[in-house]
Amino acid sequence: MTRTERDVGETFGKYHLQRRLGAGGMAEVFLAEERGLHGFSRLVVIKRILPDHAMDPHFEEMFINEARVCAHLCHPNVVQTYEFSRHPNGQVYLAMEHVDGITSREWLLRGHLSGGKLPWPAVVTVVRDTLLGLHHAHEARDSAGRALGIVHRDVSPANIIVGKDGRARILDFGIARTDFEWTKTQAGHFKGKPTYIPPEQFTGRPVDRRADVWAAGAVLYELLTGVPLVNGVTAADALQMATAGPGKDLQRRRPDVPTSLATVFLQSVHPHVDGRLPSARAFANALDQLAHDAHVQVGHEVVMTALVPRSPKGDGVARQATRTTLNPADPRLLGPPPWNWDT
Repeated sequence: MTRTERDVGETFGKYHLQRRLGAGGMAEVFLAEERGLHGFSRLVVIKRILPDHAMDPHFEEMFINEARVCAHLCHPNVVQTYEFSRHPNGQVYLAMEHVDGITSREWLLRGHLSGGKLPWPAVVTVVRDTLLGLHHAHEARDSAGRALGIVHRDVSPANIIVGKDGRARILDFGIARTDFEWTKTQAGHFKGKPTYIPPEQFTGRPVDRRADVWAAGAVLYELLTGVPLVNGVTAADALQMATAGPGKDLQRRRPDVPTSLATVFLQSVHPHVDGRLPSARAFANALDQLAHDAHVQVGHEVVMTALVPRSPKGDGVARQATRTTLNPADPRLLGPPPWNWDT
């Protein structure tokens, strides 16, 4: 029996670990039940440093930085953090909101397995929700009223969860930066996934909220087309593609989307920061306007409908897609696996 199998079913402080949801290079994530007085209970997600890194000061500092960022965020489109603490065994951990849903990466896989494309009004709604959560983070201030200057730096389909209520939420501020020293990245280094990194982030130059705007545009493109906007084999290849600008025709791949959506997409992923949409709010407003002009219904009910797999190949295929255990690293899901690069 592995250590992880032993952990499942065990008590971790006031939390009862039910199953492991996944793990990355620094932390592992569990679905857990929080238990309190007089039968109080609720499902939460526990994120804790991997035991092999529990005593590593570098990993612990990164984890603490994430907790500091999350402490200032409270928004319907951001996964909430309930508690940051240290277990008696020495592991630091976060207790977070449990969202009953799937990541947008898994949603894309469902569409792929069902043989179809995701409806663009539903995609617009999910990206708009994500942008509103990002705007909240970008505007966050501390208790003294000082702007924190938060930039997520890791916006990707794997870090957007779509609930069964149709609402999308951004998660994982593990490599976010702020204007304060505790989240600074060494000059000349970058963090994030190359597929969703704008040129300025690749080269280690200072980034602001417009880096997240670019990443959200890349997510929009991928959810609409099923292929990544940038898909370099190496970080250098990805940088070259990002710097050259979007050479892919959105409407050629998705002729059903309005020209106004293609235009907004291009504005979001402009290779030069000053040519880009200035904020996540401006991006969200542009999506609202184009949906209004196109007389198309958008909203959470549209997303809820789109979460149910539909297939031109018949209901059997759709049911199979629903039953499939979704794995974000499944090779059938187009695009690179969610690796973090820190070079």
